[in-house]
This record gives sequence, structure tokens and C-alpha cells, in this order.
Amino acid sequence: MRFSVVIATCGRPDLLRKSLAAVARSIAVAGEPSEILVVDNSPDRRMEPVVHEFTDHAYNIRYITSDPFNKAKALNVGIRAAQYDWLAFTDDDTEASPEWLQEASAFAETGGFRYFGGRVEPDFKDVERPRWLTPGKSGVVPRGGSVISYILPQASGRLVDDARGPIGANAFAHRSVFEEHGFYDEELWQRCGWASIGTEDGEMGIRLRNLGEPVGYCHQALIWHSVDPERMRIRFHLYCMYRSGYRDPIVWGRKEIAVRWAVVGIFTGVWGAIKASIRHDMALAMHEFLRVVFSAGRIVGLLHGVVSRWRYYGNAT
Repeated sequence: MRFSVVIATCGRPDLLRKSLAAVARSIAVAGEPSEILVVDNSPDRRMEPVVHEFTDHAYNIRYITSDPFNKAKALNVGIRAAQYDWLAFTDDDTEASPEWLQEASAFAETGGFRYFGGRVEPDFKDVERPRWLTPGKSGVVPRGGSVISYILPQASGRLVDDARGPIGANAFAHRSVFEEHGFYDEELWQRCGWASIGTEDGEMGIRLRNLGEPVGYCHQALIWHSVDPERMRIRFHLYCMYRSGYRDPIVWGRKEIAVRWAVVGIFTGVWGAIKASIRHDMALAMHEFLRVVFSAGRIVGLLHGVVSRWRYYGNAT
């Protein structure tokens, strides 16, 4: 099976070079002449020289530009430019396993899904974990921030009802899905700016499942997600968790996200962090405290979301 591999990139040439090399190995293992589409949505357009380093290989690679920062639009540019019907999505800070496309191809042919995700594991090699990111007595490790993962407690197949949907670092879709249900939502950037980054795949997954589109999970299609030491700081994790909570009600306008439940989340998170600290389980304590920050972000997003969505739809009309 041939894939059009879409990578949206923004100002990280060294990481992109590593990602492209891994995708190239995966194409070679799969044995099919797939293509790579690098969509540069950085304002300075400095990814083109990196792409040119790979143009002499046996596969087709193309460099495309898109509007700065709007990742959803960059992904849509890649989809529309794709030569093949099956699309594979990954990021510029990932490393595909050699069997990534081979496993995805086998699953696409037998699974019966037009949209599915693969496993994403954080790559901690050559990175020294701080104490609050090292599993303690509970075995819990804080997620989010610099630690991106997508590992479901289920076998490959259809996602169970309460399972988290695929993430953009490792997702696959047949072109007909976008033609039938629409492309990535480019207006996310207008609604909540920087907080929208990383929401494109979440919005797409929720939309597809709400429309009755079966969504699958391929455990064998593995991507390693790099862990940036510069981002492995408490401040960065707190910022990312606050941003996640803030954007939820703005992007989806969920009525069930009431202020009272966000307040409850703050109190339960504080209490959980205190108990974990007493047991000297710093990873669990950070996990609980991140819940506090997430809930605080939700409260701000709920209050801001009412005004934001009113302005957005008012301007649209």
C-alpha cells in the first residue's frame, strides 16, 4: 500500500531532519514507493534546505508552504496535495519505527477502518528525568507538556467508547473521510490562537465519532515522540496543562464542563497532591497538581469562551 506521509513543520530543522530519516527508513521497509509531503508553516520558511537533503532518494518528497502557525490549515494543504488515497500523519519531532508504515498498511487492509491511530511512546533516551517525572510508588507519571504518549490498554481494533482518539503524531486516514466529513478545522486558530495547537486531531476524532465513523487503533504502528530537555521543566508542563484546560470549552463549547466541576477538580487535585507529597511520591503529586492547573484553565476558558464564541459567530454573520 502506498501512503502520502504529511508532516507539518514549524522552525525545527534538526528535529525535522531526524523525522524525515526515520520515515524514509519506514518507506524502505514497507517496500512501496510512498511519498513525503513537508508542509512548512513557519514564518521564515527555513525548512526547505532540509527537505532538499532528501530529494535524491528513491521516494518522492515535496516541500510545500502554508500560512504561518495555523497547523490545521497546513495539514489540509498537505491532504489536498497528496498523490495517494491513504494519508499518514506525523510530526517533525517524532521518529517512526522501521515497521511503522508496514504495520499500518496491514491494518488498513484488514481492519476495515478509514481513520485510525497508532501507538506513540515518549523517547527518554539520552534524557535525564527529573524526580517529578520518575515513577514513584504509584507508578503514575505526569503526561502532557514535553511528554507525549498514546498507548491504549486494548488490542488493535476499534476504539472502545471511552477511549481517547488518535493524536496527530501518528494518525492515518483515507482521503474519502475528509471528502465526506470535512477537513481539519482551520478556524481553531481564530478562536483560541496558540491554545489551539495540538487540538486539530482531537477535534477531528471527536467529530468523526459523533458522525458515526468507526475509528481504529493499531498498536503495532509505533512512533517515538522526542522529549525535549528544554521543555522538561515544571513551568512548561504547568503552561501546557493550563492551555489544555483553557481551550476545551472554547473549542468544543461543552455544556457539561460546568464551573462547579472545575472547582471540584481544583480541590480534589490539591488534596491529592498533598497526600502524594506526604508519601514522597513526587510524580503522583505533580500529576494531581496538573489537574488543579487544568481545572483552573477550564474556568478561565469557560468565562472567556462565552464572549469568544459570541464574537466569532457574530463576525461570521
